[in-house]
Amino acid sequence: MQKSILFFLGALASTVAAAPQYTASSLLFARAGECSSASQCPAGYCCSQYGYCGTGTEYCGSGGSSGGGSGGSGGSFPGLDDVQSRNAAAAIGEVRAEGLNRQACLAVISTALQESTLHIYANNAVPESLNYPHDLVGGDQDSVGMFQQRPEWYPDIAKDMSAAGSTSQFLAAMVAIPGWQTMEISALDQAVQKAEAGNLYAQRIPLATQVCDAAGGW
Repeated sequence: MQKSILFFLGALASTVAAAPQYTASSLLFARAGECSSASQCPAGYCCSQYGYCGTGTEYCGSGGSSGGGSGGSGGSFPGLDDVQSRNAAAAIGEVRAEGLNRQACLAVISTALQESTLHIYANNAVPESLNYPHDLVGGDQDSVGMFQQRPEWYPDIAKDMSAAGSTSQFLAAMVAIPGWQTMEISALDQAVQKAEAGNLYAQRIPLATQVCDAAGGW
């Protein structure tokens, strides 16, 4: 009998240790499409379009009730349409995947808003770019993608034409800049892009702030 009790207690302890622990971090970083899984969001929470657990219309849709479904907010970030929101979500996902912070999110979104209004551009001057999914076709020299990256400096066209891939390239250039963590956002954008009209990034920061704050979890 004593052995049976000890075995039961040991099994119970193992079960408790293995149970999901819902910290603030784990709730914020639940993955999209898995909100009904107990390992992602607890019962009574919905998963938003962008993969965060919570309650209310921004997580559960217009019904406003929770229950572990795949609800969302109509697919759009504040001030963005569905296409822009899709690209923003992919970009923000890459920021998170690289372990970066709100400063990086603001730089990514404000730059992409200025360069392409958060659209993925192909370019007839770069025929290969037309082979990849794109939102629009542009003609600014040989610039392509969401950040208008030029093959001379970014020769991997597949990455240039991917929201996540082009974001990764932007971030690689950004983190190589000394002091990027505390730079003013428009100055950081310009330091990465080296644009002719670098003063224009500042006008995009208010909307970028709304988008990054809506994403949450920073």
